[in-house]
Amino acid sequence: MILFDEYGRPRTIRANDLVPKVDDFIPELRGIKNLNGRPILPNSLDDANHRREAVTNRNSGFSVVGKKDNPIKKEDCNKKCTRTTSDKKMSQKGIDFLKGYESEVKKYGKHILYNDDSGYCTIGYGHLVNGRKSCSKISKTHKSKYTKGLTDKEAEDLFREDLKKREKAVNKLVKKPICQQEFDAMLSLAYNVGVKNLEISNVLKYTNMGKRDEAKKWFKSFEKSNGKRLNGLVKRRKSESNMYECGVYDSSH
Repeated sequence: MILFDEYGRPRTIRANDLVPKVDDFIPELRGIKNLNGRPILPNSLDDANHRREAVTNRNSGFSVVGKKDNPIKKEDCNKKCTRTTSDKKMSQKGIDFLKGYESEVKKYGKHILYNDDSGYCTIGYGHLVNGRKSCSKISKTHKSKYTKGLTDKEAEDLFREDLKKREKAVNKLVKKPICQQEFDAMLSLAYNVGVKNLEISNVLKYTNMGKRDEAKKWFKSFEKSNGKRLNGLVKRRKSESNMYECGVYDSSH
């Protein structure tokens, strides 16, 4: 189970954290409000299929899942970015954004295996261990090199390796001049849904037609996983669309 801080961001699970079952503490959340004066127990917790459960821990107290979307202010929207045809790498702002959305789960200071929101076995910053399979369905052979966990450096190296492959793929797919924020947004999408899905997407199609106002609308076509619309994906797609259009890098969720 993943712990979330008061802003809904994934936090590290430490050895001395007390993590009760959700059913044990949900009644205690009734009537409690967060810093914004809203009830701390969102409707999504009533859905047994919602994978991002709010949990409590003796250090942080009650946590909040989700955050109300804040509209982008006109003065914060940068649509006048410089577009080039040269190959690009993800910017540091893009990397920070990506890490903000790719959960990291730790135990005893090491990154450990966990099932992501879609139920796929993952480690580090969104690295799929063996395709779209849960940890329980992966053979010991595939899990063997991860059973002892990964250090921060090992997780970072794995992340950079995954990122480099996707950077190369996105550069190859884009046929029109684009700017850094557009590249970062499409790379974030590809990192999450896969390069093949980006390749057949309307995001790429309209980008290559030079119709960026149309392209930004199609990030939301990837809000579902296994046929279910997930709140986390809705927020991420909105954030990526804002990045693509306005250059706003906001991974708070």
